[in-house]
Parts: sequence; C-alpha cells; structure tokens
Amino acid sequence: MESDDTVSVMETQESIGNGQGRPSREQADAALHEADRIRSGIQNQPIQVPWWYFPVMGVCLVGITLAQLLPTFWTIGVTVVLAAAVGAAAGVGLRAGRYMPKVTFAQTLPFVVPVVLMVILAIVLHRSFGLRWVWYVVAALCVVFVFCVAMYHRRTLERSAQ
Repeated sequence: MESDDTVSVMETQESIGNGQGRPSREQADAALHEADRIRSGIQNQPIQVPWWYFPVMGVCLVGITLAQLLPTFWTIGVTVVLAAAVGAAAGVGLRAGRYMPKVTFAQTLPFVVPVVLMVILAIVLHRSFGLRWVWYVVAALCVVFVFCVAMYHRRTLERSAQ
C-alpha cells in the first residue's frame, strides 16, 4: 500500500514525454495530428451489423405496413409493438457490430425518409380513395428497399476491407 504523501509516477515532471520533460510543440502537434487521423479513420468506417439486422428490419416494416389493414385497435397495437421492435433491433444491431460509432440523426435519414414517404403516400391513398391494396404494394416496396440497403451496405463493407 502507498502512503498518502507519495507521488505517483504520473504526477512527476519526469514522467512527461518519456522522462525527458515536457514534449516539444512539434511533438505535441504530431501526436494531435496522429490522433485526428486515427479518429477520422474510425469515424469513416462503415458500421458492421449482425446478419439478422436487415431481415428483422424488413419483417418489422412489412408487419407495420400490413397492420394498417387490421381493425383500428389491432392496427395501433401491432404498429406500436413493431415500431418498438424496429428501435430495439436498430439499437442492438448497431451495438452488436464490430464497431459502434455515434450514429447521428442525419445518418439515419437515407433509410428513414423513403419508408416514411411511402407510408404517408399509402395513408393518403387509403384514406382518400379507399385503396386498401396500396398497403400490399408498400409492404413489397419496403422489402425491396431493405434488400437494396443491405446490398449497398455489404458492398460498402467489402470495399472498406480491401
């Protein structure tokens, strides 16, 4: 056990710069540039998600769109449960990947906006013109969209690994 009056090696001047005193301005600048280079390399890596991530997203999106054909009470319940499943799958899938960067809202927009626009269009067509079949089309489009995103993501990972 150390007594309270001893100074650890981290607190001594000799420990700074490998025992040679304070680092020079050039050494500090070089270390900061190296840290920035490493950080930018990590931030620009695509996120590797588990194999189940895109199938679960596709199933949940299809479930949400087809739930709109159920009676109102069931529509609300199923939609809330599946929306929560999408959020949980996104959180778990991203954290289960090789590296978890901070995913910003702006980074999720290319995935979220097309799906939201398809659902809004389906709501308008269904409510205004009574076209219930539009939900089947949106469900199929969601599957195609998730498949395309998964393929793009896989190719991005393959390119980054080279």
